[in-house]
Amino acid sequence: MIQEAEQMHLPRRLVKDRKNPYTYFRDEEFQIRYRFRKEAAMELTEVVREAISQQTLRNACVSAELQLLTFLRFLATGCFLMTDGDLIGIHKSTVSRIVHRVANAIAAKRRDFVTFPVNAELDNVKQDFYEIAGFPGVIGCIDCTHIRIIRPSGPAAEIYPNRKGYFSINVQAVCDANLRISSLVARWPGSTHDARIFDNSVLSMRPENRELNDQLDDEWRAILYSRDKLQSCVNKTPVKFWISVGKITDGLGELKFTVVSKLMKALLVLPHSSACVERVFSEVNLVKTPTTNRLRPSTVANRLLARQHLRRNEKNCHTWTPSKELLNSVQSGQCHSRYTTRLCQKATENVVTFYDVLDGTN
Repeated sequence: MIQEAEQMHLPRRLVKDRKNPYTYFRDEEFQIRYRFRKEAAMELTEVVREAISQQTLRNACVSAELQLLTFLRFLATGCFLMTDGDLIGIHKSTVSRIVHRVANAIAAKRRDFVTFPVNAELDNVKQDFYEIAGFPGVIGCIDCTHIRIIRPSGPAAEIYPNRKGYFSINVQAVCDANLRISSLVARWPGSTHDARIFDNSVLSMRPENRELNDQLDDEWRAILYSRDKLQSCVNKTPVKFWISVGKITDGLGELKFTVVSKLMKALLVLPHSSACVERVFSEVNLVKTPTTNRLRPSTVANRLLARQHLRRNEKNCHTWTPSKELLNSVQSGQCHSRYTTRLCQKATENVVTFYDVLDGTN
């Protein structure tokens, strides 16, 4: 018996040689497989290293770097756990534990990175959006999207199907001008309407919104007691009327109706913005139709830019003097040189004049 026991061969446990993707793949190959650059993956590893590092004396544990890459690979491809584990040489059960561990570690850090801007940061966000489209006061872009999930168990499962016919979570996200998420709500079932999610979120209850509403109410009530100062504004157009209201000052020389004036100008401009754009392009079409697109593109572009400049700066042809270069660009050379002078004269007779464009009368 002793000799038989000595002759028995016990299989030794083999540890597979694990590849290091940081050194195995080139930069382009790494980004294709993990959707992250190497530098970004290393930085993310340091963020969650303390939470995912295993406290063990065993020399075959999976390092924090490989755990994060395994998790990123799973998210990037949606492959089977066995396929994900074969890439670096670990078992599928280990991959399953790694995915849950790293996901929880990253989610626990959400408040360190997903924060809504305040004070000076909020002003910077407004400026960034204004530089994109010239629209003032924008603090973020908000939308909801459905994240598909497996059908939950229990009676509550019936509230998760969305209008598209599958089970999901309706996630509300807000991003800034640089596409960085500043607010995230991911706790509502797919059947919930977008408006309800917003009404129950922190964004709809921000203190500055309440303060702004209070200031708006105060200014609106104060207008009733400033009729004497509004007499000179009565015969003006609605936009010019509220511009004049915004310039009214109190006894200390401070503006009295900044909030209500800004709100009313926005309400007057927004419903007609599309109509104004269509009107401008219809004028361009009238210019181009009689001459079968014979106008220079620069002529049309300068007319549109001149009009846009005047609208944004609340000026007209009587309060703004264009430069000689702009006048020459708009008034001269309206037709291509290959066409005759007669066609150019015919085109000029059918176009809106430069001063009409500036004044906005046509």
